[in-house]
Amino acid sequence: MEASIPRRDLEELKEIIASEEDITSQIKAVVQDRSKVMPTFFWEEETPCNIEPDLSIVKRLRSVFELQKQKSRHELRSINRALPFGRLDFRRLHKIFIDGRPFKEKEYKQTNYWHIVILVDASISMSINKGRGVSDNWYNVQKTFASLFEAAKGYQNKVQLYAYYEQAGRCFISNLLRGNRLYTLSPRGKTPSGQAIMAVAMHMLKDTKRRRKLLVHITDGESNCGIDVPEAVSYCEKKGIHMITIGCGYKESIRDYLRNTYKNIYFMKDFSELPDAIEYLFRKRIARG
Repeated sequence: MEASIPRRDLEELKEIIASEEDITSQIKAVVQDRSKVMPTFFWEEETPCNIEPDLSIVKRLRSVFELQKQKSRHELRSINRALPFGRLDFRRLHKIFIDGRPFKEKEYKQTNYWHIVILVDASISMSINKGRGVSDNWYNVQKTFASLFEAAKGYQNKVQLYAYYEQAGRCFISNLLRGNRLYTLSPRGKTPSGQAIMAVAMHMLKDTKRRRKLLVHITDGESNCGIDVPEAVSYCEKKGIHMITIGCGYKESIRDYLRNTYKNIYFMKDFSELPDAIEYLFRKRIARG
């Protein structure tokens, strides 16, 4: 039998459901098994995150963005010739009296900028080590997010931070970065990983700017409600979203299963390794272009 939800939490749920973005119908429209779809909402967090960034982590991540910046200079796409305006094209000077179009324009493209979304599992298991200093899972997540937020300032990537959890049979995806401020929450509920991945991927596709898309999913457990993870992973592949999962605390016996489920997964021993994992993956995927 499921534990009852406190009245205050129920009132909060009613407010969320009434005011926030419901994308349940959008998910149902693209999945194969609609019976597994949970009501899904995006939620704006209001609790400020007061954890200071780790300057050593900030420095390491900035070095990644600096390397990316060096490789992101304009690259020549093509040269358009026979134009009535632009720079003089000496190759067409002999035709100036024939067609009056002796000009050219170089077309450039801006490369190597990304839309980066970090999606973290905020189910109840993330609070098990609460208050244990460097072994506190959620503290390490917040510390990493604060450091990434600081390191990303001044660069042309779009960075978003989300946390997801289940409550009362619904999947909530909380926006932790809004208006140049970082927010937080208290972990709770089950782990609707597939549901959250699908929802965030759909949101990423609304970005009309030509950035490559990277979704980094962080979790310490297996998905236990909502749509199947492989369906969400497949959706990301079809839509051109590079997805990487960072998994923590798994026994060796289920790692092969998780590799087959997520296809691209990086394993950590504990959450104190999260900054190292983020830096490694960013260097591998973003800095190299």
